[in-house]
Amino acid sequence: MHLQKWFTTSAVSTLTLLAVAGAKAQAAYVLSQTENFGFLPNGSQQVTFDKFDDQGGTRVLQSVEVTLEFTKTGGSLAVDNDSASAGTIGLQHTINGSLTVVSGGISLLDLAFNPIGATLNATSSLDGLGIGATSGDPTTEFNNTGQSDYYIFAPSNLTVSASGTINSLFNGGYVAAGGNNTFVLNFGALQTTGATGMGGLQQAYVVSDVQGFVTVKYNYDVVPEPSAAMLGLIGTIGLVVRRRSR
Repeated sequence: MHLQKWFTTSAVSTLTLLAVAGAKAQAAYVLSQTENFGFLPNGSQQVTFDKFDDQGGTRVLQSVEVTLEFTKTGGSLAVDNDSASAGTIGLQHTINGSLTVVSGGISLLDLAFNPIGATLNATSSLDGLGIGATSGDPTTEFNNTGQSDYYIFAPSNLTVSASGTINSLFNGGYVAAGGNNTFVLNFGALQTTGATGMGGLQQAYVVSDVQGFVTVKYNYDVVPEPSAAMLGLIGTIGLVVRRRSR
Protein backbone atom coordinates (compact mmCIF):
# COMPACT_ATOMS: atom_id res chain seq x y z
CA MET A 1 0.00 0.00 0.00
CA HIS A 2 2.86 2.28 0.84
CA LEU A 3 4.50 1.36 -2.45
CA GLN A 4 1.29 2.11 -4.39
CA LYS A 5 0.95 5.52 -2.74
CA TRP A 6 4.59 6.30 -3.44
CA PHE A 7 4.20 5.18 -7.05
CA THR A 8 1.14 7.40 -7.59
CA THR A 9 2.85 10.43 -6.08
CA SER A 10 5.97 9.83 -8.14
CA ALA A 11 3.93 9.48 -11.32
CA VAL A 12 2.13 12.79 -10.69
CA SER A 13 5.40 14.55 -9.89
CA THR A 14 7.02 13.11 -13.00
CA LEU A 15 4.08 14.23 -15.15
CA THR A 16 4.35 17.75 -13.74
CA LEU A 17 8.08 17.86 -14.47
CA LEU A 18 7.49 16.63 -18.00
CA ALA A 19 4.86 19.30 -18.57
CA VAL A 20 7.21 22.04 -17.38
CA ALA A 21 10.10 20.65 -19.38
CA GLY A 22 7.90 20.38 -22.45
CA ALA A 23 6.82 24.00 -22.13
CA LYS A 24 10.41 25.18 -21.82
CA ALA A 25 11.51 23.02 -24.74
CA GLN A 26 9.05 24.63 -27.16
CA ALA A 27 11.05 26.50 -29.76
CA ALA A 28 10.06 29.91 -31.08
CA TYR A 29 9.32 29.97 -34.78
CA VAL A 30 8.89 32.90 -37.14
CA LEU A 31 6.88 33.31 -40.32
CA SER A 32 7.66 36.51 -42.22
CA GLN A 33 5.92 38.16 -45.18
CA THR A 34 7.05 41.29 -47.03
CA GLU A 35 5.08 43.23 -49.62
CA ASN A 36 6.56 46.12 -51.61
CA PHE A 37 4.96 49.30 -52.90
CA GLY A 38 6.00 52.17 -55.12
CA PHE A 39 4.24 55.20 -56.63
CA LEU A 40 4.26 58.96 -57.03
CA PRO A 41 2.34 61.05 -54.47
CA ASN A 42 -0.32 61.98 -54.04
CA GLY A 43 -1.41 58.38 -54.14
CA SER A 44 -1.68 55.05 -52.39
CA GLN A 45 -1.17 51.33 -52.88
CA GLN A 46 -2.71 48.29 -51.22
CA VAL A 47 -0.76 45.23 -50.05
CA THR A 48 -2.26 41.84 -49.15
CA PHE A 49 -0.99 39.40 -46.50
CA ASP A 50 -1.86 35.85 -45.51
CA LYS A 51 -3.20 35.35 -42.02
CA PHE A 52 -1.52 32.91 -39.62
CA ASP A 53 -2.43 29.26 -40.19
CA ASP A 54 -2.56 27.44 -36.84
CA GLN A 55 -2.75 24.09 -38.66
CA GLY A 56 -5.64 22.77 -36.69
CA GLY A 57 -4.41 24.05 -33.34
CA THR A 58 -0.93 22.52 -33.57
CA ARG A 59 0.65 25.98 -33.78
CA VAL A 60 0.01 28.80 -31.30
CA LEU A 61 0.46 32.44 -32.32
CA GLN A 62 2.42 34.28 -29.62
CA SER A 63 2.92 37.73 -31.15
CA VAL A 64 2.67 39.74 -34.36
CA GLU A 65 5.20 42.35 -35.49
CA VAL A 66 4.58 44.94 -38.20
CA THR A 67 7.23 47.08 -39.90
CA LEU A 68 6.70 49.91 -42.38
CA GLU A 69 9.58 51.53 -44.26
CA PHE A 70 9.70 53.89 -47.21
CA THR A 71 12.20 56.06 -49.04
CA LYS A 72 11.51 59.40 -50.70
CA THR A 73 13.67 59.84 -53.77
CA GLY A 74 14.16 62.91 -55.90
CA GLY A 75 11.80 65.83 -55.96
CA SER A 76 12.54 69.50 -55.41
CA LEU A 77 11.21 72.80 -54.10
CA ALA A 78 11.98 76.11 -55.81
CA VAL A 79 11.17 79.58 -54.49
CA ASP A 80 10.97 82.98 -56.13
CA ASN A 81 11.10 85.99 -53.80
CA ASP A 82 8.67 88.57 -55.13
CA SER A 83 9.03 90.95 -52.18
CA ALA A 84 11.12 94.10 -52.23
CA SER A 85 13.18 92.86 -49.27
CA ALA A 86 15.90 90.27 -48.94
CA GLY A 87 15.65 87.79 -46.08
CA THR A 88 16.49 84.46 -44.53
CA ILE A 89 14.15 81.56 -45.15
CA GLY A 90 13.62 77.88 -44.43
CA LEU A 91 12.41 75.23 -46.88
CA GLN A 92 10.66 71.91 -46.21
CA HIS A 93 9.96 69.11 -48.67
CA THR A 94 7.86 66.36 -47.05
CA ILE A 95 6.16 63.06 -47.78
CA ASN A 96 3.37 62.35 -45.28
CA GLY A 97 2.89 58.57 -45.12
CA SER A 98 0.13 56.57 -43.46
CA LEU A 99 -0.57 52.84 -43.07
CA THR A 100 -4.21 51.83 -42.57
CA VAL A 101 -6.36 48.69 -42.56
CA VAL A 102 -8.58 48.09 -45.59
CA SER A 103 -10.09 44.70 -44.77
CA GLY A 104 -9.56 41.46 -42.89
CA GLY A 105 -10.67 42.35 -39.38
CA ILE A 106 -7.20 43.02 -37.95
CA SER A 107 -5.82 45.88 -35.86
CA LEU A 108 -2.56 47.83 -36.12
CA LEU A 109 -2.62 48.98 -32.48
CA ASP A 110 0.66 48.30 -30.67
CA LEU A 111 1.32 47.45 -27.02
CA ALA A 112 0.59 51.07 -26.03
CA PHE A 113 -2.56 51.16 -28.22
CA ASN A 114 -0.88 53.42 -30.78
CA PRO A 115 -1.48 52.63 -34.47
CA ILE A 116 1.71 51.42 -36.14
CA GLY A 117 2.66 53.54 -39.14
CA ALA A 118 -0.43 55.75 -38.96
CA THR A 119 1.70 58.89 -39.20
CA LEU A 120 5.14 58.46 -40.74
CA ASN A 121 6.67 61.56 -42.31
CA ALA A 122 9.86 61.97 -44.32
CA THR A 123 10.86 65.63 -44.14
CA SER A 124 13.87 67.20 -45.84
CA SER A 125 14.67 70.68 -44.52
CA LEU A 126 16.96 73.52 -45.44
CA ASP A 127 17.24 76.30 -42.85
CA GLY A 128 19.02 79.65 -42.73
CA LEU A 129 18.94 80.22 -46.49
CA GLY A 130 19.61 83.81 -47.56
CA ILE A 131 17.57 85.03 -50.52
CA GLY A 132 17.70 88.36 -52.35
CA ALA A 133 14.95 90.87 -53.02
CA THR A 134 12.91 90.55 -56.20
CA SER A 135 14.79 91.09 -59.41
CA GLY A 136 11.81 92.83 -60.95
CA ASP A 137 9.93 89.82 -62.32
CA PRO A 138 6.11 89.65 -62.06
CA THR A 139 5.01 89.45 -58.43
CA THR A 140 1.92 87.31 -58.92
CA GLU A 141 3.58 84.20 -60.33
CA PHE A 142 6.58 81.93 -59.97
CA ASN A 143 9.55 82.82 -62.15
CA ASN A 144 12.86 81.04 -62.54
CA THR A 145 14.94 84.17 -62.73
CA GLY A 146 18.24 82.44 -62.07
CA GLN A 147 19.18 85.39 -59.87
CA SER A 148 19.52 85.94 -56.11
CA ASP A 149 15.74 86.07 -55.63
CA TYR A 150 15.48 82.45 -56.82
CA TYR A 151 16.58 79.19 -55.21
CA ILE A 152 15.91 75.50 -55.87
CA PHE A 153 16.21 72.93 -53.09
CA ALA A 154 16.86 69.36 -54.30
CA PRO A 155 16.94 67.18 -51.16
CA SER A 156 18.88 63.95 -50.78
CA ASN A 157 17.08 60.62 -50.56
CA LEU A 158 15.54 59.99 -47.15
CA THR A 159 14.39 56.72 -45.55
CA VAL A 160 12.06 56.49 -42.55
CA SER A 161 10.50 53.54 -40.75
CA ALA A 162 8.06 52.55 -38.03
CA SER A 163 7.61 49.20 -36.33
CA GLY A 164 5.94 47.61 -33.35
CA THR A 165 4.33 44.57 -31.79
CA ILE A 166 0.57 44.21 -32.11
CA ASN A 167 -1.26 44.34 -28.79
CA SER A 168 -2.02 40.75 -27.81
CA LEU A 169 -5.70 41.64 -27.42
CA PHE A 170 -5.88 41.66 -31.22
CA ASN A 171 -3.81 38.57 -32.03
CA GLY A 172 -6.95 36.56 -32.74
CA GLY A 173 -7.73 38.70 -35.77
CA TYR A 174 -4.50 37.56 -37.41
CA VAL A 175 -5.40 33.85 -37.23
CA ALA A 176 -7.04 32.40 -40.34
CA ALA A 177 -10.56 31.14 -39.64
CA GLY A 178 -13.72 30.35 -41.60
CA GLY A 179 -12.32 31.32 -44.98
CA ASN A 180 -11.06 34.67 -43.67
CA ASN A 181 -7.47 33.94 -44.65
CA THR A 182 -6.05 37.30 -45.76
CA PHE A 183 -6.01 40.95 -44.78
CA VAL A 184 -5.34 44.08 -46.80
CA LEU A 185 -3.39 47.19 -45.77
CA ASN A 186 -3.15 50.51 -47.56
CA PHE A 187 -0.15 52.84 -47.65
CA GLY A 188 -0.95 56.39 -48.65
CA ALA A 189 1.47 59.25 -49.29
CA LEU A 190 0.92 62.99 -49.67
CA GLN A 191 3.49 65.49 -50.89
CA THR A 192 3.69 68.76 -48.95
CA THR A 193 6.11 71.68 -49.09
CA GLY A 194 6.74 74.77 -47.06
CA ALA A 195 8.68 78.03 -47.19
CA THR A 196 8.98 80.08 -44.00
CA GLY A 197 10.72 83.21 -42.79
CA MET A 198 9.15 85.94 -44.91
CA GLY A 199 6.22 86.77 -47.15
CA GLY A 200 6.17 87.21 -50.90
CA LEU A 201 7.60 83.77 -51.72
CA GLN A 202 6.21 82.00 -54.78
CA GLN A 203 6.75 78.23 -54.80
CA ALA A 204 7.04 75.46 -57.36
CA TYR A 205 7.75 71.85 -56.50
CA VAL A 206 8.37 68.43 -58.02
CA VAL A 207 7.06 65.40 -56.11
CA SER A 208 9.33 62.68 -54.78
CA ASP A 209 9.09 59.06 -55.83
CA VAL A 210 8.09 56.75 -52.97
CA GLN A 211 9.38 53.18 -52.65
CA GLY A 212 8.92 50.98 -49.59
CA PHE A 213 7.64 47.83 -47.99
CA VAL A 214 5.51 46.40 -45.20
CA THR A 215 6.67 43.31 -43.29
CA VAL A 216 4.45 41.18 -41.04
CA LYS A 217 6.07 38.61 -38.73
CA TYR A 218 4.23 35.86 -36.87
CA ASN A 219 6.07 34.52 -33.82
CA TYR A 220 4.62 31.17 -32.79
CA ASP A 221 5.17 27.94 -30.88
CA VAL A 222 4.48 24.35 -31.89
CA VAL A 223 2.30 22.25 -29.59
CA PRO A 224 4.05 18.94 -28.69
CA GLU A 225 2.26 15.84 -29.95
CA PRO A 226 0.50 13.94 -27.10
CA SER A 227 1.97 10.60 -28.22
CA ALA A 228 5.53 11.85 -27.78
CA ALA A 229 4.79 13.24 -24.32
CA MET A 230 3.13 9.98 -23.20
CA LEU A 231 6.03 7.84 -24.43
CA GLY A 232 8.40 9.97 -22.37
CA LEU A 233 6.14 9.69 -19.33
CA ILE A 234 5.82 5.88 -19.60
CA GLY A 235 9.56 5.47 -19.96
CA THR A 236 10.25 7.66 -16.94
CA ILE A 237 7.67 5.86 -14.78
CA GLY A 238 9.16 2.50 -15.75
CA LEU A 239 12.60 3.68 -14.74
CA VAL A 240 11.31 4.93 -11.38
CA VAL A 241 9.54 1.61 -10.68
CA ARG A 242 12.61 -0.46 -11.54
CA ARG A 243 14.81 1.65 -9.31
CA ARG A 244 12.31 1.43 -6.45
CA SER A 245 11.96 -2.36 -6.75
CA ARG A 246 15.69 -2.77 -6.29
